[in-house]
Amino acid sequence: MPIAELIPYRRKNKWGYCYPNGKLLIAPRYDKALPFREGLALVELKGRKGFVDTAGREVIALKYDRAHGFCEGMARVERDGRKGFVNRQGDEVVQLKYDRVDDFSQGLARIELGGKWGFADFTGRKVIPLKYDPYNYGVWFREGFAPVLRDGRWSYIDKTGREICPAIFDDAKNFSQGLARVEYNGRWGFIDSDGREAIKCRYEDAGDFREGWARVKANGKWGFVTAAGAEAVAPKYHFAGDFCGGFAKVESNWEKGFVDRSGKVAIPLKYEDAGTFNQGLAWVIVKGLRGFIDKTGREVIAPRYDDAGNFSEGLAWVIHKGKRGFVNAKGKVAIPLKYDLAVGFANGIAWVGKGYINAEGKEYFED
Repeated sequence: MPIAELIPYRRKNKWGYCYPNGKLLIAPRYDKALPFREGLALVELKGRKGFVDTAGREVIALKYDRAHGFCEGMARVERDGRKGFVNRQGDEVVQLKYDRVDDFSQGLARIELGGKWGFADFTGRKVIPLKYDPYNYGVWFREGFAPVLRDGRWSYIDKTGREICPAIFDDAKNFSQGLARVEYNGRWGFIDSDGREAIKCRYEDAGDFREGWARVKANGKWGFVTAAGAEAVAPKYHFAGDFCGGFAKVESNWEKGFVDRSGKVAIPLKYEDAGTFNQGLAWVIVKGLRGFIDKTGREVIAPRYDDAGNFSEGLAWVIHKGKRGFVNAKGKVAIPLKYDLAVGFANGIAWVGKGYINAEGKEYFED
């Protein structure tokens, strides 16, 4: 797993950066410092935001009211209510003149001005004109296509702006594994990359394709279909989750279990609730307490925690008596339960409210 080369370090109410061994590179002097993304990190001082590099240099001046981490080599920034993008050299390649911008995805970013949306490229050129209506949830280019809204109806465009299908849909979601979920006349189905109806709009609800199957709802019950439209699991469950790690959570009569890719129940429906399998383990609830099972259904960590999260980088956060810590895949407490807040590990570090820690529990903060 990748390990952060530099880690935000807090001393009292000031932030800097240190190496994994705790040696400081940038002495704490900022009001805020976030983890590095794509080689640059967002810092804030006196309400102004900019970026530092891994040598500790302020490569993008602290002059923005708001800023976000880098994505595809570009970062969203805002000044005086106007939004745009800077590149890694600090050039404002997408001018700060827009009402709203979203992160780049597959080389294009959604931009809004005067109540109309379009898309810009890395040079700031409007590749797709500002002619689409705004929408609030996350829809970006995926697999070369993006859903767009105009006059209350949805269609899809490719990266040149060509519409691959008529604007006829009530709703439209991102492409996933070659198919996109669409709603027509109150029913859900799927279209392919040619804009053709691949699975007829006949379902009451549906999820995106994950691991080759999508969950669908008919007559109030959930099942699964393949990309060819065949019913892999007939709709018979009160709820079904997306496939993850070869298994999907299903529910019947308030009890949860898992089906596998054969469509059969692999882990009996006997739990009050359950998560998804991550790194081979899934949390389950028994008598109000959380533990973990493996893919055979074997109880690896007995249900004894008030709450728990998914495994990430070999550890999962758990809560007991209001305090959080981390356990490993064998159920051993790897980091003591002493924090008021804790989130999952990423790049070798985890946020615990006061600051960051590493997988050995080393704290990168001091009060």
